[in-house]
Amino acid sequence: MKHGPVQVVDHGIADALQVIGVLLVFFFAYFSYAVSRYSELSEETGSDNDNLKAATDAYRACRRLLIWELPAAAALIALLTPLLADVFRQWSWSNPVRTGFILVYLSLIAVGGALVGMIIKAGRAIGRMNRKRT
Repeated sequence: MKHGPVQVVDHGIADALQVIGVLLVFFFAYFSYAVSRYSELSEETGSDNDNLKAATDAYRACRRLLIWELPAAAALIALLTPLLADVFRQWSWSNPVRTGFILVYLSLIAVGGALVGMIIKAGRAIGRMNRKRT
């Protein structure tokens, strides 16, 4: 049986997502943990120096978690980019496999942007707390 270019791309997407799917699950789970930890820290405020030091240390630890995840997001995006190019070359609106793949790819980009934003905000919070302590 002969496969056309459309079927080859669909099989490529399925194969890639089978291999990278486990990485994606761990990546999004790790991101979910980092976001929940960041949210908890954002709600906590301390006024005395001991609480500020503990909060600063917690923000630093959270920021390290976020920084470590950023290369993983970049690597996943880089791994999936060639396949995305194939999807766009042979586009079909009626193909749910391709649409799902594009949604996964766009969510990776959104998560990367959110990581950068949270890293910046955590750095600013650390700076504010350090200024309060001195």
